[in-house]
Amino acid sequence: MRNPPRTKEAAKKYVYGLTSFNPDGWPYNKRQCAWEITPIPKNIILYSPYQCYKAPGFGPDKLYCEQHAKRLDSRRDGKRKRRTECPGRLLCLET
Repeated sequence: MRNPPRTKEAAKKYVYGLTSFNPDGWPYNKRQCAWEITPIPKNIILYSPYQCYKAPGFGPDKLYCEQHAKRLDSRRDGKRKRRTECPGRLLCLET
């Protein structure tokens, strides 16, 4: 998700699942996390982004589930993980 909503007002305005076959999308559901998930498409024609199904209660305005609130915090703090080469030709993640 590129620009996740930070307030309840912004979340209410956000539309989930905008695609060519669903131009109206779906409105925000307050019983679900506000993060939009874009699945890896098995069939590029039929994929559709959707709102996370987990219960909210974390992050700004308690809009996110625990997993996505942590992801949002890591983006804000600039602590994104990056790939580096490890000894023995393995790739590992460095914090």
